[in-house]
Amino acid sequence: MSRIVFGYARVSTGEQTHGSQLDELTAAGATRVYADTVSGTVSAMERPEFSKMLDAAREGDEVVIVRLDRLGRSVPDVLATVELLEARGVSLRSLDGIVTSGPMGTMVVTVLAAVAALERALILERSRAGMAAARARGTHMGRPHSLSPEQRAHARKMRAAGESYNSIAQALGTSKRTAVRVTRDVEVGGSLAAAELDTQR
Repeated sequence: MSRIVFGYARVSTGEQTHGSQLDELTAAGATRVYADTVSGTVSAMERPEFSKMLDAAREGDEVVIVRLDRLGRSVPDVLATVELLEARGVSLRSLDGIVTSGPMGTMVVTVLAAVAALERALILERSRAGMAAARARGTHMGRPHSLSPEQRAHARKMRAAGESYNSIAQALGTSKRTAVRVTRDVEVGGSLAAAELDTQR
């Protein structure tokens, strides 16, 4: 069976057209062309036309694109798509000079993997820095409090008065775990409630 050259085009909005991409792909030898109108932030496998193309492609076939960013805007997503094609024995050729077959292709995939790892690390680092800055400003992180400030204050008063966690939870309509959490800094009988964590009370 002879190799089939598939062309894949993508634009982000309906106001854009695939025209110039389709012309370039046809000139590059593509005999079957698939075109999506979808944001580059949507993973390739969630795009209808790309999925159809992948279903039709067989080992030894080739996918041609105009530029690498037609696969996606995120390096990790692009790498995942390239690896998916490779796993099926389908090579990728971008008209901006990038190929995934042969020794040069191996280098390209290796570089993409390294850039993807760097991108993920930078995103994680920025996220951690943002969370630290938010905490420094006094912003509550994580899930919203299940109790209002007034309810939390009432729970602490009840605990200071010697009420059990179960009693506090029942009075406030919450779980015992929440009752323990919001009163953990309240002293009862000379010891911290957090140090008790008495599951029998």
